[in-house]
Amino acid sequence: MRQWLYDHGEHLEFLRDYEDLDLERIRWSLEDVPVAELESIPTGPSDQQFLEEVAANHAYWLSKRPQRIQDAWKDTGTWLVPPIMISRDLLHPANRGLQVIEGRMRTGILQGRRSSDLYVADSHQAWVGRSH
Repeated sequence: MRQWLYDHGEHLEFLRDYEDLDLERIRWSLEDVPVAELESIPTGPSDQQFLEEVAANHAYWLSKRPQRIQDAWKDTGTWLVPPIMISRDLLHPANRGLQVIEGRMRTGILQGRRSSDLYVADSHQAWVGRSH
């Protein structure tokens, strides 16, 4: 929750993306998410372009991260801190799959590495919110 509420609590566009989400109805669990599900996972409308920018320029964005993060991608093919995702049906009942809430840079790096045929793990831990 720290990643979501404290890091983005003053980001108005982000708050608008999720203003209808009832946090009390969400059950959180740490899950292994298959890489195939993460290859094209969306994010909120205000940050979709950023996610795509990071994926397109993943080497640049990863080079700006601390060495331990770069090493994790090289050695384990995944992130060090699990991002936050929700089941998309929490936003729109007809939607399926997951949506990344916090961790767009991590997810963009994963997508870019995957599309460039660089090593990524088969699954990645994420905090996933689903309806009670």
